[in-house]
Amino acid sequence: MLSELELQHAVADAILNRRGPDLGPSFDTGGRFDPMRRFNIYRNNTFASLSATLVSVFPVGVSLIGERYFRHIAASFIRVSPPSEAR
Repeated sequence: MLSELELQHAVADAILNRRGPDLGPSFDTGGRFDPMRRFNIYRNNTFASLSATLVSVFPVGVSLIGERYFRHIAASFIRVSPPSEAR
C-alpha cells in the first residue's frame, strides 16, 4: 500500500505519462464502476482544460499553425512542463 504522498506522486505521474505506474490496485474499491476508466476521464479532462488555457493565451500561435496541431504541441508541453501550482 502506498503512503498518501507516494500515491499523490504516482497519480501525478500517471496523469502526465500514459505509461505511468499501474494504479489499478490502489484504486480498486470492489465496486461496480471501473476506477481506471474514471481515472482516464480525469486525465483527459486535465489535458483538455490545460490545453484550452494555452489556446486562449496564444491565439496568434493557434491561427498560424491551426488548432489541432497546436493542441498536439500543447499536450507535449504540458507533459514536459506541468503547472507548478494547483489548477
